[in-house]
Amino acid sequence: MAFGQAAGPPAPARRVAELADLLAERGYDSFKEARHPFGLTQRQAAGKFTVAEAEELLERLEADGDTPPE
Repeated sequence: MAFGQAAGPPAPARRVAELADLLAERGYDSFKEARHPFGLTQRQAAGKFTVAEAEELLERLEADGDTPPE
């Protein structure tokens, strides 16, 4: 696998849009703004997630409420 390549199938656009909506509710206008507070990679900051990554972040966002992880 090449550097920066995803290790799985890409997440559907619908799931990525859900992530963007949840981040927007927390005051982030883009994945790039949320990169460091949520520990996203450069690829994820560009809006590219695998199915597993999207599901994990959705679970974190729904469980954590309004606060990013420390």
